[in-house]
Amino acid sequence: MTSAWPLLVEKRAEIAPALRREFWLPLRRLAKMFHILPIAAAAALFVLLAFDGQLTEIYVSYMEDIASAGLALVVIRFVVAAFGFALISAVLYEAHYRLSGPRISVIYSMNAEVGTGSRLRQVQDVSAIIIALSPWIGLIAGLLNTKISLTSLFENLQKAKIDPADLQHVPEPSVLAVACAIVILGLVMASLVALHPKNRMLQHSVMMLTPLAAALVFRLLLDAPPFGATAFRLGASVAAILIVGAYYVVYHRIDLLRAYIFRAKALREDNNFSMRQWQRIVLFGWALLPWIVALVLYLLLPIFGALKSWLLGAATPGAVLPSLAMIAVGICWVAALGLTVASLLHRLRDDIVVRVWLYVAVCALAIAGLLIFWFTSTDFIVTVYRCLGPLGSLALSLLFLISGCVVLAVLSQRSHFPAFTLVALVLIAIARLPTSSGWSPTLLIAAVCLVLAAIAVLSRLFPAAGVALLLFAAVLFNYFRGVEPEFKLNRQAATNLGRQFDHWLTSKGVPVVGADPAQTPIDSCFARPTAVTPDGPKYPVFIIAAEGGGIYATSATSMFLARLQDENPCFSDHVFAISAVSGGSLGATIFQAIEAARLSRASAAGTPPALLAERANAAETTSMVTPDRLRPCRTPPAAGHPEAVNFSLEQKACRIVEGDHFSPLIASIFPELLGFTRKGRPFELAASFQQSANAEDPRAAAVLRAPFTADWTDVSKAPALVLNATWVETGLRAAFAPFPLHGIDDSLYSFVDVDMPANPAETLIDAAVVSARFPLVLPPYSIQVRAPTAPNSPTGAAAARTSEQSSYWNFVDGAYSDNSGAATALALYRALFATAQSRHVVLRLILLTSSDPALAVNQISGTTFADVMGPLNAMLNVRSGLANEAVARACDGVLVGGEGATADSAGKAQNTCEDRANRPDSALQIVGIEDQTYGLSLGWKISQTTFSVVSWMLGRSDIVGASDCNGTAKHGDATSQANGQFILNEQVVERNSCVLWSVQQSLGGAPAGHVVPERAAPAQRH
Repeated sequence: MTSAWPLLVEKRAEIAPALRREFWLPLRRLAKMFHILPIAAAAALFVLLAFDGQLTEIYVSYMEDIASAGLALVVIRFVVAAFGFALISAVLYEAHYRLSGPRISVIYSMNAEVGTGSRLRQVQDVSAIIIALSPWIGLIAGLLNTKISLTSLFENLQKAKIDPADLQHVPEPSVLAVACAIVILGLVMASLVALHPKNRMLQHSVMMLTPLAAALVFRLLLDAPPFGATAFRLGASVAAILIVGAYYVVYHRIDLLRAYIFRAKALREDNNFSMRQWQRIVLFGWALLPWIVALVLYLLLPIFGALKSWLLGAATPGAVLPSLAMIAVGICWVAALGLTVASLLHRLRDDIVVRVWLYVAVCALAIAGLLIFWFTSTDFIVTVYRCLGPLGSLALSLLFLISGCVVLAVLSQRSHFPAFTLVALVLIAIARLPTSSGWSPTLLIAAVCLVLAAIAVLSRLFPAAGVALLLFAAVLFNYFRGVEPEFKLNRQAATNLGRQFDHWLTSKGVPVVGADPAQTPIDSCFARPTAVTPDGPKYPVFIIAAEGGGIYATSATSMFLARLQDENPCFSDHVFAISAVSGGSLGATIFQAIEAARLSRASAAGTPPALLAERANAAETTSMVTPDRLRPCRTPPAAGHPEAVNFSLEQKACRIVEGDHFSPLIASIFPELLGFTRKGRPFELAASFQQSANAEDPRAAAVLRAPFTADWTDVSKAPALVLNATWVETGLRAAFAPFPLHGIDDSLYSFVDVDMPANPAETLIDAAVVSARFPLVLPPYSIQVRAPTAPNSPTGAAAARTSEQSSYWNFVDGAYSDNSGAATALALYRALFATAQSRHVVLRLILLTSSDPALAVNQISGTTFADVMGPLNAMLNVRSGLANEAVARACDGVLVGGEGATADSAGKAQNTCEDRANRPDSALQIVGIEDQTYGLSLGWKISQTTFSVVSWMLGRSDIVGASDCNGTAKHGDATSQANGQFILNEQVVERNSCVLWSVQQSLGGAPAGHVVPERAAPAQRH
């Protein structure tokens, strides 16, 4: 034991040098070899393409377009997307060698021993292939994530007792399409083995992955999860290991033929077919075998139905969901294209001609993109990028951004000048500093860049001079591009809210309480006399709140309002205002535009609006009672068809919202950074909605183009829009509204309030986009105002009364202050309640929201890293909780005194918000939208499948009746909740349907025996 101790001490002393030599030294060399830019760009691309919810919607849309869009358009979109991602792979591949090559040369020059570090080149080659494959791997992972999302969606629909086949639009591929996809991918992978006989690492990798990839594609074609059920998983895993092991052993035996080939006499003979060629053929066939087996099994599955059920691991035939085999076909094509691109890049990496053509192609596309935004009209830009498709537009934008960063990194490396950091600082500076006429800090930055360029030229550092000159040109271009006009502040507010509401009621013919019953009828929309008695029916007036949430909120809001209008010809005549946020603002704006166009068309034709709406209802009766009602968007009738004029508002809204609004927005990022767009992303998004509206109804497009200030008057039949935004400098709510708002809520401002900027030229659609300017997606709405100087300024009080100073005010998405829109709606309700009581009016508030203030304590799970994550989580949760708080305050403010409270079977009081609301006589009603369970993602492109789910969520009045909507609270699964979210099921959809039924009943007259109860006045604001 004593003699062993020195030996142990000696061995322990050798551990540290061995680790430093074998682990830390190679790791340090790798860190010096790799440049961070290609790695970071590849990782960001993978995460974006694999996990972004908006791209999941886009993947689904691409598959849906195969069945619904034209063949030429589908081919163009797929080709452009493939070409764009191929160029991204090429740029990343070239950037990796361009930036890491000089570092490897330095490392080699530092090695005294020959052969030391010889694996660096091999590591560089392998990492280059992985970086080049990153976009394609991201696309494959994104498609797999899409399958998981759709499968989860279909399972939730089944739990809600809805057949998923009625809501999904992804077509099932033909046998020929499946066969082509499998064969193409098999040929590509087999070719990699046969064409690279000396690359042993590539051969081993392909041979190990081939059987696993074939098995995965086969299971995806069966719509099975990757590993099946728990009982099936263990057996499948063991079988997979055995199959892969046996497959690799056979490949190893084939590979051992190399030793015999070199000793074969055939190699020394001059024949036309050597043993080496035979080996390539055998390897090619062996690599292709798993794909042939997968294809044969897929073709034989219809014959062996029991085998399919076993492979799916399904307990019962009813558990089989709609087919998503199209995803497997897409994965095969993406994998084949990615492997082909990576293989070509590796084979042609030393070809100077190919490299030059790559540079020319990227530069030509970038210049063409900039010129399109600079010289063409907005409609042309929207049309072009919609034709290219969302993935193609995204690929081109990412290509330009990555290429620009690579150019800066190469210039920085060659000139030893921090070009990338300097560019970032200058871009931030010119974005934040004013560009007013005269001398400004922007010109100072331009002068500094020019001086740096001159010094670099004199120092013969031409790359640094190029960076400085590029910055100088960008700063000057941004400065002389144009100065935004200044707006003065309002000196006089518009007519106050109460007076406009009173005039609005007078235009409807609603008399005051105690007036002569023989005067104007209570409902001028139908122009029919209605007796006004103390106990008779009252004129219902609605205030609607629509929450934000990107395109799904736009869909829900526009569909909900249009559906009510189609079912009730005079619905819009009874809606005074719509308080909307973000995507809800765009949805409300679209509805108001198509409704205003309908009213305008009816007025021009001399047709009463009610009669025109009834004709539209008659045209829609057939579609509303068929399963097609779950597929909301239908192709409109031909121009000469009798139903063309009366095409329902719901169909028009559907087709406007379902358009591709993502491509024009994402395509404008790169030109906007360089100043080649007039107004940037918000302008392109607004133009996209406007073009979609123009395609469906030119009159509606004209309404969207009109100034917001002329959109509504107190005699309009379409509702007033209150589009909520968040004032950056104060954190308060600021809304585009036709009436002042600060007088009814100290935390709320309207752009027509005193001391708010007067912007009469802002169009209706631009105002809606201001409400949806979520940071990083859309820039803030920044305006320059001329405000009087403070009275205590050094110039003196007398001079302050006449002098003005220029400053910038910024407004962003209204969701930062309240995503539900309920806070503004409640303020309107309280302000109008007294006037409603003095007239024959019953005031009702409808909330279209996913927010729910109910608390489920068993679902609260915090973090143990409270010191680090606590403050961050608090800020995020408080922001999201503002909507829940606004809904809770709306319940307490409208349902005074716990009105509508119920009790369960045990006699326990049920006093949650949704229990007190949604009764036929309730002044508050909630339409629940659940965005998490059904995977409703933010963004500006929605798939037909998701749109159908949203349409189903809203419910329909024709599927419920008085017995379903008698106000009895439904508990159990119907009221199960997650914190801040509804858990949506078929009973909640029934509740939403009851809201539509209740609105229809109130507009058609009070139900028999029903008396609308009087309510106490809500608490006044202090």
